Amino acid sequence: MALKPTEIPTAPAGTRELMMGNHALVRAFCEAGVRVVTTYPGSPTPEIAAGLLAAKPEGIYFEYSINEIVATEYAFGAALAGAPSCVFFKSVGLNVAADAFVQLPLYELPGGLVVIVGDDPSALSSQNEQDNRRYARLCYMPMLEPSNAVEAKEMFVYASRLAREHRTAIMLRLTTRIAHGSMEIEFGELPGEPVEAAGVPDKRQVPIAADAVAMKGLALQRLVDFARYVEEDRWNYRLKQEGEDAGFGIVCGGAAYGATRSALRLLGRGAEILKLGFSYPLPRKKLVEFCRDHDEVLVVEELDPVVEEELKVIAYEEGLSCRISGLGKYARAEDFSAQQAELDPGRLAALLGGRLGVEYPLETLDLSAGAPKRLPQLCPGCGHRTAVYGTKMAVGRRGHAQADIGCHTMSYFPPYELGESLVCMGAGPTIAQGVKQVLPESKVTSFLGDSTFFHAGIEGVINAVWNNHDVTILLMDNQITAMTGHQPNPHSGRGPAGSRPEIEPRRILESIGVGHVEEVDAWRIDEVREAVKRGLEHAGPAVVVLRHPCMLYTTRQWKRERKMPPPYRVDQEKCALRKTCIKYFACPAFGFDGERVRIDPELCIGCGCCAQVCPEGAIVQDTEYERAY
Repeated sequence: MALKPTEIPTAPAGTRELMMGNHALVRAFCEAGVRVVTTYPGSPTPEIAAGLLAAKPEGIYFEYSINEIVATEYAFGAALAGAPSCVFFKSVGLNVAADAFVQLPLYELPGGLVVIVGDDPSALSSQNEQDNRRYARLCYMPMLEPSNAVEAKEMFVYASRLAREHRTAIMLRLTTRIAHGSMEIEFGELPGEPVEAAGVPDKRQVPIAADAVAMKGLALQRLVDFARYVEEDRWNYRLKQEGEDAGFGIVCGGAAYGATRSALRLLGRGAEILKLGFSYPLPRKKLVEFCRDHDEVLVVEELDPVVEEELKVIAYEEGLSCRISGLGKYARAEDFSAQQAELDPGRLAALLGGRLGVEYPLETLDLSAGAPKRLPQLCPGCGHRTAVYGTKMAVGRRGHAQADIGCHTMSYFPPYELGESLVCMGAGPTIAQGVKQVLPESKVTSFLGDSTFFHAGIEGVINAVWNNHDVTILLMDNQITAMTGHQPNPHSGRGPAGSRPEIEPRRILESIGVGHVEEVDAWRIDEVREAVKRGLEHAGPAVVVLRHPCMLYTTRQWKRERKMPPPYRVDQEKCALRKTCIKYFACPAFGFDGERVRIDPELCIGCGCCAQVCPEGAIVQDTEYERAY
């Protein structure tokens, strides 16, 4: 059956529905009796929020917090007061939340808290592919790893119940394939009555010097208590993969489990597998028994050899003679490839095939030579394009522009080529300050998105004011969190539940003492150029707010209301083929067929920004063109 989103929270047990892992978690929240959910958006997890907003489950409070640590602290407070709670974010979001996250196991949380982290092997939408299994070990937090969408739902319900029983926090680690993969989900029972909030424990939980060590002892003892759960067969169990014996046993879990089974089938090989779902603490007894039954054990895991390293320690302590190895040569120069990127079935089949002396059985097509190379593109009409174009005119070749996280990061690519470094959200303004200190005669600028300004950018601006650093910050204000799916931010004037106060960055900038703040419509290239020049001429910190709504979001509304303006076209009689529009402005609506420059009328949104850059005035609006919407 195909349920409406609003039917998901109340559908009876036994209902089956095709759902992606992220959306299955929405039903899991309902079955677990969760009352508070918080997040800051970031792939691969934003669809959890989208699913929640579409389903509108009664009794669940949801909010977009301004960043991941605020989201974690809010959910912590709700769990401390006794409400079953959840916070979720992407892989590098855990770095932002870390100050609070690493403390969670020290506390008694009557409501229980589940922290969902979406890791991103291959860095498909992140600036690195960090393996956050290390974080669980850093702070002694139990962790589960689903291997598909079904397990994602079931593990969350289980983890929430266990967290509440033990009054603690538990981590649920997803990866991109699990978050975005779809399966038929069978719904479980819904709670009869809402979970009553137990209230804040009648004890002081303040980890100052007198109590911090004892609180750490509580976290360590919980890991000992959780050891009995990981020895059960529900999530950690052995199974046989049919086929010609590979000659070794395999330990794997998460997305690597499905990839391992598929790879073995492709190779026509079989093996006994110990599948890990509740993966921290490790099921020591099960692992020891498994190793005793095999002369060799291969650990298949994405990214870091976390389980491989710990299993080798266990084998040493237990005096096991079993040979234990992983796919690569971690920390040795021969081969790092197995510790990089996703382990999809094809790639894993090639790695296992090399180990087994079996050729990869499927024909592979290399399309890289014939496929045209395409760079990531800003959308037609995006205010960031005109803002960057005008900024480039102001800064010239002598400038040092530092990038930041957001759609505007794509200004790093040709033809704009603005952005020398990219570290993390909000780092651009502060990095620019360091560059300017060393290169005082240079024109130093920094990009900063409006959502990032609230998330982690304010601190760098305050530092510039306090220490009087002579930098020019370009605040790219499109009034929405565009890159991760058009989620609201404090400047949007709305939130999940409707209207919210619109917090103006300019008022904050002026209140903290930024000496030069100027706001300009990002579509007006000449005004952008002159505003950036004035910012660079100002002695001390300056902020130029380059403002225009996200046009992808806006044009969707225009199409619904049938208000799309006519597209633009190239007047071929005026065009001198200088190709300024293609070489330097690079709107994806433009094309060149070898003889003429053309504008695709269905890609063009009718903004007319390109007409500002044509030296011949050859770009004109096509008022005779009739749109289908």
